[in-house]
Amino acid sequence: MALLEVIGGNATAPSTTETILTAYTGNSYNVRDFSEGRAYLVGMWADVQGAGIFKIRSARMHDISQGFRVRTIASELDSFIAGGLYQELYSNDQLLVSLSGSGTAGDIEQGYIQIMYDAIPGLSSLAMTANQVNELGINILTVECQIVAGTGGGWSGSQSFVANFDLIKANKFYAVLGATVSAEVGAVRLISTDFGNLGVGVPGNIANWEFNRNYFINLANSTKKACVPVFRGNNARSMTCDVGNDENANSPVIAWHLVELIGLGV
Repeated sequence: MALLEVIGGNATAPSTTETILTAYTGNSYNVRDFSEGRAYLVGMWADVQGAGIFKIRSARMHDISQGFRVRTIASELDSFIAGGLYQELYSNDQLLVSLSGSGTAGDIEQGYIQIMYDAIPGLSSLAMTANQVNELGINILTVECQIVAGTGGGWSGSQSFVANFDLIKANKFYAVLGATVSAEVGAVRLISTDFGNLGVGVPGNIANWEFNRNYFINLANSTKKACVPVFRGNNARSMTCDVGNDENANSPVIAWHLVELIGLGV
């Protein structure tokens, strides 16, 4: 079962200078140590207030000069990496992630990447393929998280997954299909022991709900991996939800799209 990790970082008013991002607290742009399987860059998006350049490179990628370099559009959060062909990553490699954008004083420009690991020593996760979810899913539902975000950038607004809608049943399993938001943020994230205590995340995009609500299903279909996050109902109350944000403190209502599963032991 694959492990997913969303990693966020930001730069304040970088203007036209391609600025190395400062990773959020608890995140790092160094690829985790792994000795089995492989790792891939499977997501890359930016939430910027002024168009610019978003770039990721390393000594182990094609070249360390430009690497994968794309132009951003303000408030456009679709992933630049999607569709089944992904960048292979290497154990302990240092990724150089940079961003340019708004030059207005105080504007926080955000960049996110999502890494998929086949395995990480000492960590385990629950996950399924898209076909398994389709076969075992019986009841679709949404759980809303009403987040109050901070103004300093980074991850903020952390709360219990069930703080607002305590609907999850004990002794059941649920797959996370994706999420939709009522207001634009850089990313929305869940952290659970069932995900290896890594943050699994979705772009906080209000313009592409069709993609976001099935974000993990789309990812599983394109990678052919068991990467749709699954959690035990008994662990829902210890799972947390937060957002990656800029100085504007958008505080979205997040609707996490789930499906209840059958045929799994507790």
